[in-house]
Amino acid sequence: MNTSLSRPFTVVEVKEALFSMNPMGSPGPDGFPVAFYQGHWDIVGEKVTKAASDALNEGCRSNKMNDTLTVLVLKIPSPSKTTFVPGRLITDDLIMAFESFHTMKSRLKGREGYRALKLDMSKAYDRIEWTFLKYVMQ
Repeated sequence: MNTSLSRPFTVVEVKEALFSMNPMGSPGPDGFPVAFYQGHWDIVGEKVTKAASDALNEGCRSNKMNDTLTVLVLKIPSPSKTTFVPGRLITDDLIMAFESFHTMKSRLKGREGYRALKLDMSKAYDRIEWTFLKYVMQ
């Protein structure tokens, strides 16, 4: 039994597994969707089969692949995002939005309705035009 479980995958087995997947599903660690491998199976089939067998025999990911993923993950956040900022929780924006809506709901409405302005002062402190902000808030 162990021999049949630990034998290398065949090209047919990998192809059947790959073609049973959603072509437009989430891309893998290399960034390519399943549709790419399905469309170019005649070119990449043997290499994909070898990679699947290597993953089975050597573990899910090699150290080299883990290093690559770590480097890529660290480059993903952009300056306009407030998540993945050191010293912040991912829920900080949700809490702030909830508090803003709660405050607006509990106060009297102005002539033209409600308005909310969210500023990330830790990012904008040196770049903000304070006179403009005062004008907008009035």
